[in-house]
Amino acid sequence: MRSLQLLKGEELQGKFSPRRLNLLLIFQVNCPGCFQYALPVFSQLHKQFQAQFGFLALSTAFEDFELNTEANTRLLLEQGELVGETKKALGSVSQLPFSMDFPVAMDEQINASGQARLIDRIWKSYGDNVKRDPAQKAQLEKWFELYFRAYPSLSLTFTANQFRGTPTHVIFNDRMEILRTWFGYLPNEKIVEELEKVAHLESRQQGG
Repeated sequence: MRSLQLLKGEELQGKFSPRRLNLLLIFQVNCPGCFQYALPVFSQLHKQFQAQFGFLALSTAFEDFELNTEANTRLLLEQGELVGETKKALGSVSQLPFSMDFPVAMDEQINASGQARLIDRIWKSYGDNVKRDPAQKAQLEKWFELYFRAYPSLSLTFTANQFRGTPTHVIFNDRMEILRTWFGYLPNEKIVEELEKVAHLESRQQGG
């Protein structure tokens, strides 16, 4: 079972501590699909299940680094201000059609000096590091050396877990084990179904 490497930077709204089961949404402020589909559903789920599950939305950046920033995430939370392609897609609305009253944090940003820490986190996410091919680790080191020549920084949680894009959802437990993860949109009822399945399995494994 993979281990979630959750590496938060600034907590921008609320406080998050892992509970028995948790739902994580990773989004970018310059991601129209995050605002048209994922965040509204996440908001509904938070209203329905905040007494049962932990919720955290993590603002990240793997592209459009000039837009997907902490400053623009603060503007979103404090003033409801949108940027870039998100603003174009939702430009006809004067305010967000959903509330963002759940905990929100920034993904931790690192530069080339943090490369060793990043690779260590990727290795930890796979569990048994000893059995992994050393050549694969060397390949990762070479890849990130090339990456940092082109970009000044990257997002640690997004990269360490090797997520595919945004929006990404992760269901994880208080042992930081990834129980479910998916990239893209799922409707409310499908996510509820996944949460209920995971809750049932966790309850059986822990004896009630």
